[in-house]
This record gives sequence, structure tokens and C-alpha cells, in this order.
Amino acid sequence: MKSEPERILIVGYGNELRSDDAVGRHAARELGRGGIAAIDVHQLAPELTEPLSEVDLVYFIDASTALAPGAVQVRAIEETSSGILDHHVAPGGLLRLCRELYGRAPRALLITIGGQSFEFGIGLSQPAMQAVQEVVDRLRNSLPPSPCDSIGVSAK
Repeated sequence: MKSEPERILIVGYGNELRSDDAVGRHAARELGRGGIAAIDVHQLAPELTEPLSEVDLVYFIDASTALAPGAVQVRAIEETSSGILDHHVAPGGLLRLCRELYGRAPRALLITIGGQSFEFGIGLSQPAMQAVQEVVDRLRNSLPPSPCDSIGVSAK
């Protein structure tokens, strides 16, 4: 008996007008072009709970001011009860809301990329661009392509 393949979603987020803050969005768009289910958004919002409820694993990708420019860190995300209805929803709060609304939440990992510049501007610094490419290459080589429409994500 064949087991179902794991359903995976990439959610990249950040402000495109604040330079390296957009690393998550750049990574998500690049992965989406490669056939991996991916969403890029300005910020996490309750509307993301529906596509999250349909997957087994989600990778959130975001920028960090705490890491050295170009550094990459991966850590597991647990559900949290705080921040669910704040202006900006944290990944753990989004997972908790997903469980409350749909009775389940996916496993989740947060990939953070250290930024060099968060000033007003469009485009990534060299260290951030290199880190995005590293993350994209690693995920592309380890994740199977998934049809976007099977988990409610439309191809862009």
C-alpha cells in the first residue's frame, strides 16, 4: 500500500520596500516557479489558515536583524496562544488559529535569513541574495514538486 506524499507549503513574508526584509518573499517566489507550493505575502494574516490546514509541513521564511548578514537559521515552530489577533500574526499564533478553526495544524519550521539593510529600498543586499539562493537550492533539492492547486495555492 502506497502512502500519501507529504503535503508541503512555503510561506515567505516581509516588506518589499525595506530591502532585505523581503528575503522570504524572494525565496517563496523562486521556489514557486520551480513547482513547489509557495505563497509570498507582506505579513502573516489569519487568511493563511486555510492553506495551512491542507498541508502536513509548512516552512515559514523571514528576515532577521539578530543574525549576521547572510546567515541562515532553521528552527521548529510551536503553536502559541499569543498574538493571534494582533496587527501582525506570528507563525506560532497562526498555527494555533489554524488548529482552532480547522481542527489541525501542520508541523512548522521557521527559516530566518540575516539581513544587512532594512532601510527603505527595493532589492536585496549581496549577503541576503546569496543566502536566499542557498535556501532555495537546499529546499529545491530536498522537496518534491507539488501541484499548487491540490492545496488551494494558485500559481502566480
